[in-house]
Amino acid sequence: MLFNDVFFKKNKKKLLKKLVFLLIIIIVIGISFGIGANNNLLQKIPAQVHSTLLALNFTQEKAKTALTQVFSNHQDSTQSQEIAITNSTCNEQDSINLAKNCTYVIRTDVGHGSGFAIDEFFIVTNKHVIEDASSIATYINQEKLELELWHFSKTSDLAVLRSSQPLPFCTWANSDQILLAETLYAVGWPNTPDGESSITKGIFSRLVHTDEGVIFIQTDTAINPGNSGGPLVNSCGIVGVNTAKISWSEDDVPAEGFSFAITSNYAQQIIAQLIQTGFVHALPIQDADQVDYNFTQDQPAVPQPGSTKYYFTPESRASWLQAETVTNELHNYWQNQVGELDQSKLAELGDLIARMRAVIEVVLPKIKANQSLSAAENELLSAWKNMYQKVLKLEGELHNRDYSTGYAHLTCAGNSCALVGGRGIDQCKTAQDCAPKYHYSCANMTCTVVEGEGENECTSHDDCYHYLCQGEQCVKVDGNGTDQCYFDWQCQP
Repeated sequence: MLFNDVFFKKNKKKLLKKLVFLLIIIIVIGISFGIGANNNLLQKIPAQVHSTLLALNFTQEKAKTALTQVFSNHQDSTQSQEIAITNSTCNEQDSINLAKNCTYVIRTDVGHGSGFAIDEFFIVTNKHVIEDASSIATYINQEKLELELWHFSKTSDLAVLRSSQPLPFCTWANSDQILLAETLYAVGWPNTPDGESSITKGIFSRLVHTDEGVIFIQTDTAINPGNSGGPLVNSCGIVGVNTAKISWSEDDVPAEGFSFAITSNYAQQIIAQLIQTGFVHALPIQDADQVDYNFTQDQPAVPQPGSTKYYFTPESRASWLQAETVTNELHNYWQNQVGELDQSKLAELGDLIARMRAVIEVVLPKIKANQSLSAAENELLSAWKNMYQKVLKLEGELHNRDYSTGYAHLTCAGNSCALVGGRGIDQCKTAQDCAPKYHYSCANMTCTVVEGEGENECTSHDDCYHYLCQGEQCVKVDGNGTDQCYFDWQCQP
């Protein structure tokens, strides 16, 4: 038997294993190359073909379109930019970050406004932002992106624009769940379309119903020209569409000092209809009458059938009056507090105090006028107490004190460290911290003790004078310095 035959038989199994392994590698490489090639081919589909496919999709069965995505919270979105927000995990900072990321400047040949995406290809804005416009565009990473007008409403000042490329989109929140005096934020480009979007802050005042059926959020958040069409945001998402072009119909007086946003719950219904029945409109749009709203000036809360009216007792009246006093004290003390305090905690404290004041402004006039309270108004005292507990905690953290048992702090009284009532930062911990301060200073060539803080000028009398030659005499002079002599003979030639 030849040597080669022996070698082959002994190593047959090893050679077969290596051959199989080599075949597996070749197959994997081939599949990977095929997938990569397919991806490259998909990326090279002409933009016109993609646009045509997208347009065909819009004209098919409406019930099978992406409308269900538009009005969900987009929890299953694959957008890497989106921050998921649910009612149980509402986070103010996440909500603001998401809103800023999905809000876009809307630039036309006649002006500018703001808008926000509610789906990959749809942007919501105000109708008056795109009135008389012959072109509409936004900017993504400083690159211009042309937009198409998909549809608009003649009665609610809403318009839907369509993008040819997917965009990060926003998350809706329930506008019916906004709390009294809750913090709200407006995102957009007020006054100028340049740079990044800005954010302004305010609180929720009330819901305003119009004769036309549109429901607005009234807020003191600054909404200026250019903000129109942008989102109004709370900690859970978009609660309104900022709308600055509003006037009181009775006297035709602009509602200056008031800001209004179309509620998210109302806007979603209109937007759903606009998307479902929409098509690309030629610009400029025709028959786009200006929308003016007839606000109902007096909008008292309408009692529901079977609702309960609450009549306050002398005890509850006293509690409300005490709450008013405490709220005013909080406002007066903290409104001008600055210094080396934690600014984020100070801002949070200011928000809570603003909400507490709003509660007082709603309820106290009724109590002082001996009017009954609604169920919601009656529950506001509990809400006020909850906010007050948060305020106490924040005050304590800012002053490094525990205020849960009452306001008190340590301060120097004479040479003692005493506990006194009221808010404040501790000035001392022990009596030693209150001992008189002193330092040494020179006076008439003598080192003397002086009350008060200061740098020591001397430690002995010698530090307060020195010797100089004046003629043939060695003279002692005031002040610290280098001695030229100690005896007269040292000054003689």
